[in-house]
Amino acid sequence: MKITTYVETFTMKLKRLSLFLVAIALPFALMSCSEDSIPTIELPDDGNGNGNGDIELVYGIQFETEDGGIATFTVDLSEVSGFDPDEYDVYIAGAMVGWTEPGTNDEYRLVLIVDEDTELPVVPAQAEGEGVEYKYFSNFVDEGWDGGEWAGDPNRSATLEDGVTVEDVWGEQPE
Repeated sequence: MKITTYVETFTMKLKRLSLFLVAIALPFALMSCSEDSIPTIELPDDGNGNGNGDIELVYGIQFETEDGGIATFTVDLSEVSGFDPDEYDVYIAGAMVGWTEPGTNDEYRLVLIVDEDTELPVVPAQAEGEGVEYKYFSNFVDEGWDGGEWAGDPNRSATLEDGVTVEDVWGEQPE
């Protein structure tokens, strides 16, 4: 009889210990499955009410000025229908890169900005100051010079100096 009592006591303590461990572990298990920890992908609305938001497709590059400063250029392609960042690249061409043909030098390829920790490439500026002309290109449109936001003039123009951030939208021509 003594062994039976000991087994029953042990079993009861084991059940209590199990309940205690479940009570401690359950909140942690629930937190690890919270909605905040599940990565989501925002899909654009296809016009039929499908999707859950807009994809932000902002690309950037930085230029180092002669005095060691940094100028940042970004271009937003969020409204470009059919642009797939996994398939296409975005380049900058202009005075600051010696008008190098787009796609021929990966140093001038812009990077998709996925969050505030995205490291943008920093390249030495070949021209700086006021009125530096440039334009964006992508193999989404075509290769090389034929892949511009629009054909021919006008080019974009900006001041390239330390601390400048230029925020462009793909295809919006300057006035």
